[in-house]
Amino acid sequence: MQNVLWYMSLFLAAVVIIAVIKFISKRNKRKKMENEIRKKWGMVPNVKYREQDMTLISGYFGNRKQALDKGEYIDDITWNDLDMDGVYKIINSTCTSAGEECLYSMLREPSFDEDGIYERDGMITALGKNEKLRIRLQMIMSELGKKRDSHVPDYLFNDGLVDLKGSAGYIILALMPALAILLFFMGYMEFILMLPIFMIINMTVCYSRKKVIEKDLEMLSYLVGIIRCARKMSKIMDGKLGQYKKDLDKYLKKVGSLDRKSVNLLYITNDPLVEYPKVMFLVEIISFEKSFNMVSKFKSELLEIYKIVGLIDSYISAASFRRSVLYYCVPMIRKKEKLSCGITAVDAYHPLLKKPVANTIHMDKPVLLTGSNASGKSTFLKTMAINALLAQTVVTCLAREYKSALFILYSSMALKDSIKDGESYYITEIKSLKRILDMTDNELPILCIIDEVLRGTNTIERIAASSEILNRMADERLVCMAATHDLELSSILGAKYANYHFQESFKGDDIVFDYKLYEGKSNTRNAIKLLDIMGYPDFVVKSATNRAQKFMDTGLWK
Repeated sequence: MQNVLWYMSLFLAAVVIIAVIKFISKRNKRKKMENEIRKKWGMVPNVKYREQDMTLISGYFGNRKQALDKGEYIDDITWNDLDMDGVYKIINSTCTSAGEECLYSMLREPSFDEDGIYERDGMITALGKNEKLRIRLQMIMSELGKKRDSHVPDYLFNDGLVDLKGSAGYIILALMPALAILLFFMGYMEFILMLPIFMIINMTVCYSRKKVIEKDLEMLSYLVGIIRCARKMSKIMDGKLGQYKKDLDKYLKKVGSLDRKSVNLLYITNDPLVEYPKVMFLVEIISFEKSFNMVSKFKSELLEIYKIVGLIDSYISAASFRRSVLYYCVPMIRKKEKLSCGITAVDAYHPLLKKPVANTIHMDKPVLLTGSNASGKSTFLKTMAINALLAQTVVTCLAREYKSALFILYSSMALKDSIKDGESYYITEIKSLKRILDMTDNELPILCIIDEVLRGTNTIERIAASSEILNRMADERLVCMAATHDLELSSILGAKYANYHFQESFKGDDIVFDYKLYEGKSNTRNAIKLLDIMGYPDFVVKSATNRAQKFMDTGLWK
């Protein structure tokens, strides 16, 4: 009996020492985490993305998209045209997978609710100003962290993804090491020799089964982490977040019948003192089926909890983004009938340029952009489209002032021919434009951004077809901004389109662009001049110049 007491004393002493070390380590870790959060606030995120990460991050939106109509989300063509993956990456400073997935979904689903947009701005502004609350929330969410391949949305949106089996045999195996330990403390010393055998058996069984259900365990573990995170967040929410607190409390109460002890055993930690016993006693394997059945019962509530945690994380990320840019404004968004103009943007700039040139436009009719190659047309189109999207998503425009109607956004810019589908560039182009025209019956106006209309065909047919397509777009519920090299379109469409242009100048053998927007159509050409600068023979340059001038004078090619 004396030996048993000695062993028990030694065991308790070890537990106390380990607990103290663990407490100090946890405190230091939290302090380091807080310093890191403060350091990163208002900075452009420096995050490395694996090739598959954007596909994983888009999982929440991909599941939501199935229930959305065209026009309610940014389609793949427009998203890729605007390099929105790149824009997303400079905004995404979220702490959780739920946060980065909801942020991505937010950018893919512009809001068409005027009140909802300004309510979102209120959340972003409040979290940006309340440093104490924001840091506490970020600390809680950082403890959860990111697990991009947990695929939680796939499980919450869909059924039948898990193959469940019975757990009776695992329970018997789990009792063996517990029984050996119990007998040892009862004085039957020899049974301690059986413990390593039971441990090896159970570890083998555990890792064998976990290979089969590994992805499912990761999903459940992260979902349990979300629940724990939500409970902690709810306790400190106040002010503008009061409604989210009420909603969280309501959904957490509904899932309260989940056996917390059972489910929380699935929560994966980095603490070996927790994880090793879980393996030895097959805790995760036994808890898996019971927990998953309970989770399946409350999918809708868990999805709402996931969404709320993700939204708050997204709002904090948007607030940090506001601090990281040169300057920004909260857009004035109104329904079209409440505005005297389609779009007003003062000193708007592109978010992905290190030294952007800002431009101003007051747009009350469709716009046709002309100018030389590399003069800034495409960048300006993207600047306007990105700001239009940011206005209805993170309520943050990169401009001194921005006023706009609520728009459905479409673009047709960086198209490619499809070898896989056997389609030429021209076929790809006209399909892209057709998808925009097909949306004109929608209640809301459409902002469409087009770069080089029908560049994939010959000059005569291009001008004829382009003029009719753009003319149609000016008559429908479309607000069009189009760039072209065909100066003839400026004359043909002059009555319906406002003309703007970009220009260049030459300094010796150098061509200089100021990337500034000017009213009127372009009256300069640089293609032949560039031949001269690049060292083409004089006779080629002079002949080309003369031929072009004769066409300008007579309208005929000779």
